Amino acid sequence: YFETGKNTPWGRQFAFDKPQVEHYLVEAARMWLREYNVDGLRMDSVHNMPWDLLQRMNKSLSLDFPGKILIAEITPETSKAITSARFHSQWRHSPHFDVLKLHSGKADQWVDITRSVVDIPKGYQAGFNGVVSILGSHDQIGCRKNGGKDGEGHLHRHFVDRVGGQNSWHARAQTRMWWAVNGTSRCLPMMFMGDEWLQDKWWHCDANDKTKWMQWPAQVPLDGTIFKQEFDASALGSSTQQSIEMARCVRAVNLLREHSDALTSENVTFPHRDYTQNILGCLRWEPDSEAMLVVVNTSEYQCAENEYKVNLGDLPFEAHSAQLVFNSQAKEFGGWDGSATDNNVSVEKN
Repeated sequence: YFETGKNTPWGRQFAFDKPQVEHYLVEAARMWLREYNVDGLRMDSVHNMPWDLLQRMNKSLSLDFPGKILIAEITPETSKAITSARFHSQWRHSPHFDVLKLHSGKADQWVDITRSVVDIPKGYQAGFNGVVSILGSHDQIGCRKNGGKDGEGHLHRHFVDRVGGQNSWHARAQTRMWWAVNGTSRCLPMMFMGDEWLQDKWWHCDANDKTKWMQWPAQVPLDGTIFKQEFDASALGSSTQQSIEMARCVRAVNLLREHSDALTSENVTFPHRDYTQNILGCLRWEPDSEAMLVVVNTSEYQCAENEYKVNLGDLPFEAHSAQLVFNSQAKEFGGWDGSATDNNVSVEKN
């Protein structure tokens, strides 16, 4: 299976020139879709596979297993994975790195970069064409150097650790905000294990060292109640309570997306762009359904009550009032009471 394959950083390539190997790979994919009825397949490092093989395989799998999603991980990112290689979607690492540039000071276009993270790039046709993990995936979080830099000089960390650590209030707030942005974006949102309860440092991906496997914080219940708003974390330690608050926030974002047609539609505009305070207003809607206005305040500026107004531009529908349905700075998520405007606000025409 490998005798004519080239060497890669991840091991020897398959002998793609052999028909028997192609048959084996296609049948392995079919087995997962047919016998295990998985929702789809994510294929790693497809830039190290023959393009014509990907085209043949994906065409065959899509015809025989309609409704199953085929996802590519390809470097560099390109819409050709979808338009040419016949994948339905691909991992988009760029939003994660763009956000890190903002927090590291290597970029200062907060409004424009946030807009690009929320929307899809040119060349893509639909939101589901991209799987996005703003907080990072295993590639950015897994570390084999015990926290040190890899061979290319890169650090691998959970997002909260990159922006200040779990004990930093600002780092926790920024992590909540970016997951909320991820969950309301025009994409398939993804979160790496551990981020849902604010895991810090890095994921130990050396499977041979069982002592370094990721552990849930002490005293955190494993029966699912951690994700419920009514869970009482007051008696737990500070770090564990912070985990509970993050889990509540993640649950709220996920439920909001699950029950909102607007957040899974292809309709999106950006009528409000405040480059002074670094605030972005994104409008998402679906005909004959409630619209969703997503306001992202990436700055340290705190809007006082009734002081700040969001421009909605020319609305494609009638609107008279808006109701607050989510606030990443709510007290139950680790913020404070009074961190947002009243539940109902009026919509005024210019």
